[in-house]
Amino acid sequence: METTHKPRTIMLAIYDLSLGGAQRVMSVMADYWVEKGWQVKLLTIAKRETDFYTVDDRVERIVLNMDKESNSFINGLVNNYQRVRVLRKTIKQHQPECIISFIDIMNTQMLLAVLGTKTPIIVSERINPNHHSIGALWSKIRQWVYPYTSLLVMQSDDVVEDWAKKRVAEDKIAVIHNPVWINDALADVENTTISLPDSFLIFAMGRLHEQKGFDVLIKAFKQSGLAEKNAHLVILGEGDLRHSLEMLIIEQQLTDHVHLPGRVSNSQAVVKKADIFVLSSRFEGFPNVLVEAMALGRAVISTNCPSGPNMIIEPEENGILIEVNDIDALSREIVALFHDEEKRKRLGKNAIAVRERFSVAEVMSQWEDAIEQVVDVT
Repeated sequence: METTHKPRTIMLAIYDLSLGGAQRVMSVMADYWVEKGWQVKLLTIAKRETDFYTVDDRVERIVLNMDKESNSFINGLVNNYQRVRVLRKTIKQHQPECIISFIDIMNTQMLLAVLGTKTPIIVSERINPNHHSIGALWSKIRQWVYPYTSLLVMQSDDVVEDWAKKRVAEDKIAVIHNPVWINDALADVENTTISLPDSFLIFAMGRLHEQKGFDVLIKAFKQSGLAEKNAHLVILGEGDLRHSLEMLIIEQQLTDHVHLPGRVSNSQAVVKKADIFVLSSRFEGFPNVLVEAMALGRAVISTNCPSGPNMIIEPEENGILIEVNDIDALSREIVALFHDEEKRKRLGKNAIAVRERFSVAEVMSQWEDAIEQVVDVT
């Protein structure tokens, strides 16, 4: 149930607003609160040219333009020291009632910036830290400063048990899932962003990164033999592995049936055209794209990766779960759904219920409870 909370002056902090799950969630949070009459300040380290997501004009953007790369260890120390100094000065200047910071290194820098002040800060890990390294030095600094957070927000209970509780007191840990935001008007438009074949479509979406397991998906699609039945695999997103994935597609002789169109501005309209949506990830923080596909009524297949899918999917009820890196199982389930239209419809119909469970209003109420908790004790 949504609870009424008084308007706040809040600072949201993230490295950039480039394409990514954390960035999207933060943009949704900013827009939601400014619409409620809150004063929202959105701080980014990187320049605005890196933005993929936009926010309401009423959100005050604080852009530090301090995203230059470090070319040596010493240069890195200097750059990060300067960032922390500027962050501290900026926080003192804007005097937010509370800060919410997203993503490991940014969280660490923000905690350093508020040390010795009375500004409440909530930091949130947005990817499973057991499977994502930030380097030995940053890990040590994070371990030192995280106990000073007002609240640590994780996205799944299992990461709380095997990671968060080893670093922060249990009463300073909360679990808040990501909201799913579906704009039915946009999702129903006839997409013109990319050209899609008029055939059976299997979709995936995310950064072209090893984490996402797209190599496994391409191999499973090849093994399924569905290209010979004119099925197509479409992987939305961009990243460092584009070239290697393109080479794999050529190697698997799938150039006419596997497509990498890059980023799209209206992903919901595109994904809604999928007959099957696949999450092939090796690990996640919380799989936003999976929840969105389910909210759009798609039949989904997902790896049972840490963390998130097994909290979202009830096997054979609203989706299919398989083991990570299991090409055979993924190929088998894709083929089974290809041949079973009734099952696809049933899974998709049941999947829509995630809209209520992960609604923006429900999740944002949990964030507001967290803010009240840390502001009231200062």
